[in-house]
Amino acid sequence: MKTASDPAGLTPSRHQQAKAGRSPKDNLILRQLGEAAYQRLLPHLQPVLLKKNTLLSEPGSSKPHVYFPIDAVVASQRHLADGSMIDASIIGCHGLLLAGPCCGVATDDSAVVRVTGMAYRLETPQFIDMIRHDEVTLMKFLSLSQIHHQKMAKQLACNQHHTARQRVAKLLLQFMDLVDSDTIACTHQEMADSLGVRREAVSLTLKSLDQEGILQIQRGAVTVLDRQLLSACACECYGEWLSMRGH
Repeated sequence: MKTASDPAGLTPSRHQQAKAGRSPKDNLILRQLGEAAYQRLLPHLQPVLLKKNTLLSEPGSSKPHVYFPIDAVVASQRHLADGSMIDASIIGCHGLLLAGPCCGVATDDSAVVRVTGMAYRLETPQFIDMIRHDEVTLMKFLSLSQIHHQKMAKQLACNQHHTARQRVAKLLLQFMDLVDSDTIACTHQEMADSLGVRREAVSLTLKSLDQEGILQIQRGAVTVLDRQLLSACACECYGEWLSMRGH
């Protein structure tokens, strides 16, 4: 897996960003900032191309950053007691990712890119300095942090109480919303890694959904044919995730 220091996995390019017609305000969090706060932040925002499977942070990371995805999808990963990992939160253009230690506090969590795309990156100390001097923005990000932890708690509960079929359906729906496409470029193993289950469980679930005409399995991708039926297969956690996504 590529790491955040690998130039093949993380490529800053203002030219590419401008050419793509993307601006920081294509991220909902940045768009909702007050104009004064946004203008203070803008000179420090660095456009980057995040490539799939790149590790943005891992335990012991020494270079903390904040990522504001545009069309990339990133995941905050939680390390479990048995040594396995799961995606505790999946983040797209509606959110932000704190990768690495924050305020001098180390973290055992990791962050990985699930879908290649653009994002804006900011060094965490610059981010903290900005919100420290802006009470309104500080309160906004404290609220976002609370929502983020609520999502992570719900995800962990979902992993304990819902079936592989429900969780695979939920994951596919989440990816559809974040990439705005019926086709999700994701292998069975990558889905298994995200959900913290065996690859065989994902493969059996996808095969069943394929036979039911809900989706079509392709090499390295899945195309959803009937979103309504897929939604009926997902657990209620998808609806909760959807209602919290814009906050």
